[in-house]
Amino acid sequence: MKLFVMLGLLFLSMGVSAQEESRTPKKVHSLPVDSVASNRANNVEKVIDITLEQKEEVKDVYEQFLTTQRRVHVRHKKLIERANRKLEKAREKMDEKMEEILTDEQYKEFKEYSDKRQERGRQRFDDE
Repeated sequence: MKLFVMLGLLFLSMGVSAQEESRTPKKVHSLPVDSVASNRANNVEKVIDITLEQKEEVKDVYEQFLTTQRRVHVRHKKLIERANRKLEKAREKMDEKMEEILTDEQYKEFKEYSDKRQERGRQRFDDE
């Protein structure tokens, strides 16, 4: 039963904290894990009447979760950077082949078209 209560608290506060983080992701992720975990345990205490012992356990759970979360974010960022480098190399290779196929004037038009498409894609990604 105690486990279910703790899991319930964790999921309840994760929803609240996810909203906090979405508003200021850089600020929250730059704070020390123990500080964020303490803050979240305090928030749980405000919502639910818990003992000091439970509050410490909740804080420990948050510290474990936040440590894992940050590790996953770092790995994810590295994967995205690696994928972007591969795509850039593929794009350069495509451009070289297009330049061989097209006349100078056609390639110039293709490049303008391609750059516009790329910019629209970036804007769409930024808007999401």
